[in-house]
Amino acid sequence: MVETVKYDLLVKGGLVIDPSQGIHDKLDVAVFKGRIVNLGVNLNPKESKEVLEVDGQIVTPGVIDLHTHVFYLLGHKREGLKVDSTSLAKGVTTVLDAGSFYPEDVEAFRYYIVERSRTRVYALLSMKPDGNPREYGETVKANRDFLVGIKYHHGGLGTMDMLILAREAADWGECMLMCEPYGPKLKTILEYMYKGDVLTHSFHPPPRRGLLDEDGKVLPEVWEAIKRGVYLDQGHGRSGFSFEVAEKCLKQGLPPFTISTDLHKLSVNGPVYDMPTTMSKWMALGMSLEEVIKRSTLHPAIVLKKGGYLGTLKIGACADISCFKMLEGEFVFEDSAGEKRTGRYKLEPMHVVRSGEVVF
Repeated sequence: MVETVKYDLLVKGGLVIDPSQGIHDKLDVAVFKGRIVNLGVNLNPKESKEVLEVDGQIVTPGVIDLHTHVFYLLGHKREGLKVDSTSLAKGVTTVLDAGSFYPEDVEAFRYYIVERSRTRVYALLSMKPDGNPREYGETVKANRDFLVGIKYHHGGLGTMDMLILAREAADWGECMLMCEPYGPKLKTILEYMYKGDVLTHSFHPPPRRGLLDEDGKVLPEVWEAIKRGVYLDQGHGRSGFSFEVAEKCLKQGLPPFTISTDLHKLSVNGPVYDMPTTMSKWMALGMSLEEVIKRSTLHPAIVLKKGGYLGTLKIGACADISCFKMLEGEFVFEDSAGEKRTGRYKLEPMHVVRSGEVVF
């Protein structure tokens, strides 16, 4: 009897963890025309053109890194990385470039990065000290397919005037504002952030203006911002993440909404390395694997307003799939301040499916 081919790809035998559906079970994932079409036990491999055997691996929705810098050709700080080798090869199917260029660079970014990368790339426009908010906003509106917001930056440029310009630009563009905790006091920065906006480098080491007061308590303004819909992003980077600050926040019930790397030339060789290493650091701090995956898939998809399409393995969703091996041992992790923590588990990327195609 000839079997009817129903699928283009069958990801078979893995432990599927999909927080968007509350799934933690050994299932097969079937793909057709770039979409998820079936999840089930012991799906027939003869019904698929291609079978990816992932027995003993963890299968998740495609991982999303909400803070990267990938404009390696023309980015204003010249710190960008080639996204396919540093993100996609590490299990990340979608990235957000967090402000590597200005409005005049948009077409170059589209041509050289968005259209020529196998990774799905979204981006934020970096606010200049003398930027025109209306120009920024109109540029976002004209490039909605990949521009999703405005970035209030650091690097000695973070001033009150820039924060106001960035807020006005986001209002013009009807888009998100991502801020770093530099320049004005955090209380002031948060006053300019609305529902759907993102605070990155949230767990920055002292003496920066972080989430905690002098007694190590989460500032009331932080709780108020979260209540009105501001998201806290990790944004590890070379200098943006402290184990000590993260531990104090976790003890007070304040995890990051999204886990992200702030990966660039000055952090890729340490202390960040890649997204799986960054995810593993949160497990070393006691966060469960499911929670880590949720903050690396479902939650960033929500921030990008792509929930139901990205960050999920629901039927009909885009077939972005990440596969990892969970290594067990004694792993030493380092934060941006040089502090170390030892973890029992470390995620190692094994396979990546992007829009239904096995790319690694």
